[in-house]
Amino acid sequence: MSPILKKVSIVYEKQNPSTYLTDYKKFDKFIKNREDVLLKLKLPRKVFLNSNLIDFGSGSGLNTIIYSILGANCTLIENDKKSILNSKKLFKKFSKNKYKIIKQDIFKTKISKKYDFVTSNGVAHHTKDPFLNLKICIKCLKKGGFFILGIGETNGFFQRNLQRYILYTLANNNNEIINFAKKLFKEHLKRAQKYSGRSLDEIIYDTYINPKIQTLSLTDIINFFNKNKLD
Repeated sequence: MSPILKKVSIVYEKQNPSTYLTDYKKFDKFIKNREDVLLKLKLPRKVFLNSNLIDFGSGSGLNTIIYSILGANCTLIENDKKSILNSKKLFKKFSKNKYKIIKQDIFKTKISKKYDFVTSNGVAHHTKDPFLNLKICIKCLKKGGFFILGIGETNGFFQRNLQRYILYTLANNNNEIINFAKKLFKEHLKRAQKYSGRSLDEIIYDTYINPKIQTLSLTDIINFFNKNKLD
């Protein structure tokens, strides 16, 4: 395990940002919202039927289960033990298709199979090498397949990075970061809670205490796609 992965894993062991729906109370609404997003991306339900999909850094499986419900056979790559347990519970309850959950560091995966869909959502910018992370993803992509990428973009993260700078200047430890965040960025956190459904502590740990956020600019992302002959 790399030093960065170890540090990030410690943060997510305390507050995992993708466990907030494991009680399934808001599950139907969550799935409907995700399906609406896919439709806006011109990806209708039928394109996932009987497809093979791999998700790199799948967390607790919340971002992957929608594809299973839409008909895909899913392979989940995740290194965090707690997230894997949550994934197993989630897929056992809701998946009607084949699935495989693999405990593995993304940078150590050796997969020869090609997939119709490769997904990576909110992962690459927390790793030691975002570009290498993306290269590993697209190596598994079939010709004519889809790469669904969710990644922190530099301009979009400006406010958050400024908040992180303020907190790390003022605070001496994680407890102080939490306390200062609640006082200084109350409106931001309230808004984040409303639209994400996560708890306050989950948001603070993911946004401020997470030790690695290396965002890419839109130009970086477009250049990567062009260099690797992705439309």
